[in-house]
Amino acid sequence: MIFHEGSHSCPSFNKALAERLRYKQVRSTLIQWIAAPYTPFILQNHGTVVKKKGSDSWEKPLLSNQELTDPITYSQFKTLKLGKSMGKHSGSGVFVGVSQSNKIETRDFTRSDKTICMYNDVVALDSGSVTRITTFCKTGSGDVIGVLVDQHKDQILFYINGKLSSVGKRKPSEMRPLYAVLWLYYNECHIEMGNFYDYTTLEPYDGDINPSNDDEW
Repeated sequence: MIFHEGSHSCPSFNKALAERLRYKQVRSTLIQWIAAPYTPFILQNHGTVVKKKGSDSWEKPLLSNQELTDPITYSQFKTLKLGKSMGKHSGSGVFVGVSQSNKIETRDFTRSDKTICMYNDVVALDSGSVTRITTFCKTGSGDVIGVLVDQHKDQILFYINGKLSSVGKRKPSEMRPLYAVLWLYYNECHIEMGNFYDYTTLEPYDGDINPSNDDEW
């Protein structure tokens, strides 16, 4: 599930009211995923659950069929199961974010000229794409990664369980056209898309947040 905020212009209102009116414009629509031929992804529950079947390996990713064009796009990815042999809090195995093309190769998650993605582990394989706001970015079963593309503020932000985690090193204006992108490494990894943390409660990014490890297990 992906959440879009439609445009609304209200220059004569104060900031708080303007924000409230923006929130009322939030609507939801389903991502239509496309996969390269022979990649081992299974879409279930009307496309809201992605399951990988095959070996533990990086494959070409899933990409959204449609461009991300709304002023604000907020998507959430909950790990139902990290992998067949992975513990609940093992971490690793998931890259999620945005791509500036719908033609992406197997390891383009490392190419910030093509993608801005967050990696779900303390090992910063995403260091070329994002600046980490928290020092603990590992996610496992039950955790939710949120991806916020804010074309008003020209930001790409990543959240873990509703808390700001990372900031993209490139801006939406530098990457158009934009597509959602998802890589899964582990066999039997299950990812569900839905509305888990409300968009209106998300912490904004003002450039002054210091890294913390408050969410460490």
